[in-house]
Amino acid sequence: MNILLTGAFGNLGLVCLEQALSQGFSVIAVDIPSKQNRQLANRFNKQCRVILTNYQDFLWLENHLQSIDAIIHLAAILPPLTETNAGLSHQVNIKLTQKIIEKLNRINRKPIFIYPSSVTVFGLGGKQPKKVTDKPWATDNYTQQKLTIESTLKESQIPYAILRIGVSVDARTLKTDWQTLKQLLNTHPDNPLEYIHPKDVARAFIQAAQEKTALRKIHLIGGGSTCQITQYDFLSTAFNALGLSLPKEMMGKQAFYTHWMDTTESQQVLRYQQLTFSDYQKDMRNTLQIIRAFIFPFRWLINPLLKYLLKKGLM
Repeated sequence: MNILLTGAFGNLGLVCLEQALSQGFSVIAVDIPSKQNRQLANRFNKQCRVILTNYQDFLWLENHLQSIDAIIHLAAILPPLTETNAGLSHQVNIKLTQKIIEKLNRINRKPIFIYPSSVTVFGLGGKQPKKVTDKPWATDNYTQQKLTIESTLKESQIPYAILRIGVSVDARTLKTDWQTLKQLLNTHPDNPLEYIHPKDVARAFIQAAQEKTALRKIHLIGGGSTCQITQYDFLSTAFNALGLSLPKEMMGKQAFYTHWMDTTESQQVLRYQQLTFSDYQKDMRNTLQIIRAFIFPFRWLINPLLKYLLKKGLM
């Protein structure tokens, strides 16, 4: 199978690229020409075809339409930039994606189009696991953009699979901006959250590109029962990996648009769930072990100071 992967050098893109190459697929890796991506291109250009482009000329797509079997479209603007730069996110998340779908609609031999949507399209709150049949509703630019493309795909003539993905980070994605952290800390500690390891997400993408019964459907992609946790469980993982504690009372009472999901059907079709939330916790502890060793003698001082700073910052 020949796969064209956009956003190939992003956090999830890299995992998907490595997964596809390890399974012996031929990959065309497409991303923007940044300094970091040029370095990654040098690393992968002997294993696959690498194209660095601004995406706007569409030659990266048109020159390969007759040879590719599937497109995994990961190129996207993510929160919080979707909310702070609505124009850019609309251009990338809607205009670019719709243009690709339009071009695929015009050709006879249509490659499979794999689209990463999000569990966040189900809106705020709710204790029961979400089902595919549950009605979505947009709460911000990001979720509106996801639902817009879902609708575009349903109206198209191309074979597609929409994957609504849970919270998917790993030990590589430690950086976050203060506004995002503040929003997460203001969330109720018991807010449900379904984690899924990026490696399992990559497995789901690649399986969806091969499994005919996955096409023209929406799939809920989460880690399963071992990954159904709370917002507090998720946030405290990084603190604990540093040898610190996150006081539960420091978190707020707001609802957030993460949920548990019924992934029974998606697992039966795509067979992707291999890792658990415990694997993520172990990865975090291993990644931060040197910093934790340095912090450990001073934790008696750092813990109350951290509590003070968080309280002050959240006021």
